[in-house]
Amino acid sequence: RSRMLHFRMDMPMYLMGFYGSSMILAVLLIRVLFKKRLPQFVFPVLWGLVLVRLLIPFSLSSPISAPVLELQMPYSESEAIAVEDSVGTRTDVSNTTEYSVAEGTGPFSFSLRQLLVVLFWSGMAATAGVLIYQKRSCSKKLKNSLLVEHNETINEILRGMEMGDVLVFTNDGIASPLVCGILNQRIYLPTGMDFGNTAMLRHILTHETMHIRRRDNWVKTVMLAAVCVNWYNPL
Repeated sequence: RSRMLHFRMDMPMYLMGFYGSSMILAVLLIRVLFKKRLPQFVFPVLWGLVLVRLLIPFSLSSPISAPVLELQMPYSESEAIAVEDSVGTRTDVSNTTEYSVAEGTGPFSFSLRQLLVVLFWSGMAATAGVLIYQKRSCSKKLKNSLLVEHNETINEILRGMEMGDVLVFTNDGIASPLVCGILNQRIYLPTGMDFGNTAMLRHILTHETMHIRRRDNWVKTVMLAAVCVNWYNPL
């Protein structure tokens, strides 16, 4: 007796991108139609499901699932296969499925499959390189920050939120407060802000510590990983 639900970890990348794109469009439509009617926590959950679909190659199927058309990639000569025709004879399809960038053979001749693989990994490496460069530039800017040690207002606010172990820095190269770091998260404040405005300072620190509590930098890292893998997808 076959099981009703089958779980597999072999979904192709192009299907992950297709289903992920469909989910993105669905979430955007839900936001337009029901943004003011649904609880706010619904949308982070929906975007989390999109991330899972874009990054994890799992699939669920059942006897009532609709069949999925598989993309038939052209084979190279080394991957030539033999298939049976309707009469039962075997036909070599290597000559009918091979495509190359240029006519003939040679050291620079590629099959379409090889070309797509090279293009995919090149695009992912380029996207990751840009993000790493941006991260290094930001870290370099924050390297000149000054630790806030003796501001009793800041220390009191953080202790009141049970976040007294979080370090706060000031930096004259940033325009707005931010949290930086993954394992050791820190709060950075613009040097020019009004530190005498206790109410505003409390609002800012409450906002930034909420990012730390929710581990938003961890979530953002997963989002950037999805961007790298799906760099070709405009959605």
